Amino acid sequence: FAPDLELVNSSACIDRSGQSSFSFDIKPDVCIYTQDSGRRELTDVARAELAIEFKWHSGDDPFCSPYLISDDEDDGQSFLRGTKGAIDTAGQITAYAAAQLGSQFRTCIYSVLIVKSYARLIRWDRTGAVVSQPIQYNQQPELAEFLRRY
Repeated sequence: FAPDLELVNSSACIDRSGQSSFSFDIKPDVCIYTQDSGRRELTDVARAELAIEFKWHSGDDPFCSPYLISDDEDDGQSFLRGTKGAIDTAGQITAYAAAQLGSQFRTCIYSVLIVKSYARLIRWDRTGAVVSQPIQYNQQPELAEFLRRY
């Protein structure tokens, strides 16, 4: 479905490309590269197109879905969850995005967060991020369509 892209299991490989001087490990679960990226390692955010992170517990999703809250329940709740797992995930995906933006000349990047049976597309730039509603990827084609068109 995405013939020009190479999906690489990078979950066990820290980025040692030298482009990154972060004090924390950069190792997304999957890095997506173009076929002609010239990468030398499994994890190289300086050459990656996208990063995908998997979480197996819904409590690790750092984002709430405001549309699931009825108007009478809306008390100004943040769209960010405050649990430890959610905060850790937010920090992790933000670190990966910062490493990629810091090592590439781009105005924005995209990443994918997959939590159990749904995915979120995230568009990052130097001022913040825009997060999609959950995509039930087993029933909805948007994730595959995004990757196909990327």
